[in-house]
Amino acid sequence: MTSEATTRPVWLKIWQSQRQGSVMPSALAIHRSVELHVASTSGVALTIQQLRQAEVYTVRYDEESDRLLHEVFAPYGIPYRQPTE
Repeated sequence: MTSEATTRPVWLKIWQSQRQGSVMPSALAIHRSVELHVASTSGVALTIQQLRQAEVYTVRYDEESDRLLHEVFAPYGIPYRQPTE
């Protein structure tokens, strides 16, 4: 497998300081921004919970910048589609 096949392009990256992440209105605003961006990019309105369940949304701590990084991925550049049950 090539590196291209394992690299997933990022739809969205939002940086958030630790202080901002501890403030509820800020966290809600970030989540809402992510949801709106995904809806406009993919044409499918999804909640943060649905994005997490589909394993395309992650939040991780970046030590270099001392910030939380919110990321939404589009596997292999294919537009996201809600998983069927």
